[in-house]
Amino acid sequence: MSENIRRLSTGLISKIRKCCRAHRMFEPGDTAVCAVSGGPDSIAMLHGLLELKDELGISLSVAHLDHGFREESASEAEFVGKTAESLGLPFYTEKARLKERLEGLSVNKQAKAREARYEFLERAATALKADRIAIAHTADDQAETVLMRIIRGSGTHGLAAIPPIRGTVVRPLIYATRSEVESYLAEREIESVSDPSNLKKIYIRNRVRLELLPELREYNPRITEALSKTAELLRTDEEFLDACSREALGKVARRGKGLPDGCIALDLGRLERLPQAIKRRVVRLSVEEIRDAPGLSYGHVLKAVNEISEGPTGRGIDVPGGLRVEKSYREILVRIPGEAPPFSVSLPMPEAGTSSCAEIPVSGIRVSAEIIPVTPSLEDLQLTGPGDNNTALFDPGRLAGPLLIRSRRPGDFFYPAGMEGKKKLKEYFMDLKLARASRSCVPLLESGGEIAWVMGYRRDGRFIPGPGSKEVIKITMVNL
Repeated sequence: MSENIRRLSTGLISKIRKCCRAHRMFEPGDTAVCAVSGGPDSIAMLHGLLELKDELGISLSVAHLDHGFREESASEAEFVGKTAESLGLPFYTEKARLKERLEGLSVNKQAKAREARYEFLERAATALKADRIAIAHTADDQAETVLMRIIRGSGTHGLAAIPPIRGTVVRPLIYATRSEVESYLAEREIESVSDPSNLKKIYIRNRVRLELLPELREYNPRITEALSKTAELLRTDEEFLDACSREALGKVARRGKGLPDGCIALDLGRLERLPQAIKRRVVRLSVEEIRDAPGLSYGHVLKAVNEISEGPTGRGIDVPGGLRVEKSYREILVRIPGEAPPFSVSLPMPEAGTSSCAEIPVSGIRVSAEIIPVTPSLEDLQLTGPGDNNTALFDPGRLAGPLLIRSRRPGDFFYPAGMEGKKKLKEYFMDLKLARASRSCVPLLESGGEIAWVMGYRRDGRFIPGPGSKEVIKITMVNL
């Protein structure tokens, strides 16, 4: 055995130890389920963690998903099962039959396999009562990912690449190179299996591994370590910028009132005053808050920030995750396309000493009504004002049941308090510069077939209490 192989072998254990400690991957007493494909990387991770398990204070188990894509998959599953048995470790396996399920579908089969693999690992962790899921990504995987994302045109979020730890998923080999893995297995005479698909150049990752990285090593023999270090540096910067962006999102975002479920409105004026780096991240965070969008790229976000904010009202783009980002007067809306479904919910008229309530899930609000006596403190609730907040007062003699909380309908009009004459609801919304997507979610209080309150905005002047009113109906809406 050459000294070089022995040195690299020892280096692998040292790298695993350093990585686990640097990122606090495990706490004493943790159980880790190791995702083992049978390939060199996962087998090396399993044996390396076994060598360190007493030092780390952890216990191990093994999980293997048979994707069913290749003829060899059954024998690979058997190999991993025998490996787990020989090491005395609990073993969990499933057969996905992805080839059969995806036959004839125009989908990214690698992406679907990855999705199925992570779902399987979550089930395995539950079944094995594991605290952590260990995955065998190496520094070479990290370097390949960085290069692939440079080619694609990613920002720093993408170039931060594969995180050492995310939630319960940990990657103990992320500091180790593939040559260190191979030397470790060779010195200890540990068997593994090879995946022939790793040699097929139809996949971009394989072409990066087999063609691009060898070329780059002509310029820098330690290109793997250099790219991995770049990813690490960008990740620390990204963590700081992400924290700043989440704070900014809280200041510019509006949710709830007047917005459909699954919609976030970003104040355009405040958004424009943010630094460009934070602005882009705020838009990305808004998309991700509504729905997971793994295909969201730097290009999508840049287009949303630049073209939409500078364009006319109504301009928008569709982004991954089935979402739309569009400009609406003084806001940018991030939403699920399509208008909210119409709604009509009865609100019983309250009796003295009692209250009534109704929930409107589409608008995300609960509405309550009660009869209260008129007191000087009611001045704070705008006894004769327009009703442009979440509480409004009405004359019991003018507000007659049955009351309805409903969405808008064609031809709706009302007599806005403080204004002369009637106003079409459509024109009123246009004057407010209220986004089209929001209009269908604004609840309307209807009494006797007439709109008594455009809730949260303005009452109809015909229903407000008079100066001599002894009691009023107080109607309040709150977010669910």
